[in-house]
Amino acid sequence: LAVSQDGDVFVVELGNRRLQRFAPVDCDPEGGACAYQPVAGWPALEDTPGLDPLSVALDGERLYVGHQGDRPSIWVLEQASGRLEAVLGEGAFERPHGLFV
Repeated sequence: LAVSQDGDVFVVELGNRRLQRFAPVDCDPEGGACAYQPVAGWPALEDTPGLDPLSVALDGERLYVGHQGDRPSIWVLEQASGRLEAVLGEGAFERPHGLFV
């Protein structure tokens, strides 16, 4: 998983072959715990066809997702929309995991 500066949590689900984004809601105004809810429609599946995530790391506004599907690679997604921006090392990996930025 990866956590943004705004408190959004990005989680890879191996069994469901998806990447989910959860946003904090109902936060304690005194700095306590928050509840979290999934962000509907993120990532837009038409923008990430065939995504089969294995790992995730966050760097500012970009997510780096280890993709283990056809032609394993690292997908670069825009954090707010989940839109695919770039593909790194297509076919150069077997199972890219353990990403850290």
